[in-house]
Amino acid sequence: MTAATRHDAIPRPRTPRPRTPVPGTPRGQALTEFVVALPVLILLLLGALQMALVFTTRATVTLAAQDAVRAASENEGELQALQAGLAPLYAHGRSVTAVSIATGEAL
Repeated sequence: MTAATRHDAIPRPRTPRPRTPVPGTPRGQALTEFVVALPVLILLLLGALQMALVFTTRATVTLAAQDAVRAASENEGELQALQAGLAPLYAHGRSVTAVSIATGEAL
């Protein structure tokens, strides 16, 4: 057996031929559609988040106004009672200490 025949007996791995794009095939279409739709999806997500923040703020202000009016009505409509009722809205936390500091600053 010669070197040439032994070399020919070993099968060579086939290298894949590069694929040529066929005109009219939807190659890369999904990525393009995703890039077009992504800003719309982000806008909808951020809009929903903004609406949640707006409704949370509205509920907080409504509750604070109700508490302030209740405090003022219990103390014959005094301005200091109204300010003390609004103090929890301006507190920098939910603890009793933060609310009492805000009440002291309001009066």
